[in-house]
Amino acid sequence: DPAPSDDWAQARQSVLDYAEAEHRLIDDLRRRVTETLEDWRQRGLRVAVYGAGIHTAQLATLVNLSGNACCLLDGDPKKQGQEYLGLPVLTPQKLADGDIDAVLISSNRFIDEIARTVREFGGPKVELRTCYE
Repeated sequence: DPAPSDDWAQARQSVLDYAEAEHRLIDDLRRRVTETLEDWRQRGLRVAVYGAGIHTAQLATLVNLSGNACCLLDGDPKKQGQEYLGLPVLTPQKLADGDIDAVLISSNRFIDEIARTVREFGGPKVELRTCYE
């Protein structure tokens, strides 16, 4: 742990640097997800967002998820069959029906596990993107 400092100018600069880095992260996330959704929309793909939780709620404040996705997918049985952010929450097994062309993983945790689930039920034809790459 770093020792406390009485250098207020350095402390102020550290806070400003942190805030700027956070703004860059958010701007990059917004840009990346918007470009992905726009590409999928232009190609007429049916899109699902994987994750019916806080990350998706926060993401929805940055980009138009409900206008670009037909549903949310989530592995939590308590969420399935509900509506979240105006979209139905479905089980990932619904990918096997072949009605979903692309999935955006809205999570910063368990990404590999979620991707395996998408591949297991959706197969290789389903396009898959994450918010962070």
